[in-house]
Amino acid sequence: LMFVTDRGQLYWLKVYKIPEGSRTAKGKAVVNLINLQAEEKIMAIIPTTDFDESKSLCFFTKNGIVKRTNLSEYQNIRSVGVRAINLDENDELVTAIIVQRDENEIFTSGGEENLENQEIENLDDENFENEESINTQDKMLFAVTKKGMCIKFPLAKVREIGRVSRGVTAIKFKEKNDE
Repeated sequence: LMFVTDRGQLYWLKVYKIPEGSRTAKGKAVVNLINLQAEEKIMAIIPTTDFDESKSLCFFTKNGIVKRTNLSEYQNIRSVGVRAINLDENDELVTAIIVQRDENEIFTSGGEENLENQEIENLDDENFENEESINTQDKMLFAVTKKGMCIKFPLAKVREIGRVSRGVTAIKFKEKNDE
């Protein structure tokens, strides 16, 4: 298991090192299994069995920074962890996911803009709460807002964007407080 924290630190823990308990046991806090710093929070737990060259680890921050790194770079890390992404002072990591390295992926955020491709920096202060990684070939995109507005269209209609682009608008909101 890989644990990624809000400060961009990545820790690694083999599953067999997690103590076994009974069905009704309380369990053990993760902070007792890995060396977390004070006030550090785990933002993503990523299970993986292989650190294949064809896979990448994608990091998403609160300020819209997206970093994509080969998964194999995290194969052997120390128990104190490794700095996976350098963050600005007012930024924090929101989540991290594994993606296929040679495929185009589409990443969606809670706002009206969608993000596609590799490294995108300095976007709006959006939260990437409900990110999904989707293979774009022969797929449909279905976007639904909190207020019930919806739209469905083929992903082939979404233009591919460069790495410093601001994204593609999937749906325009009728109400300002919708998302």
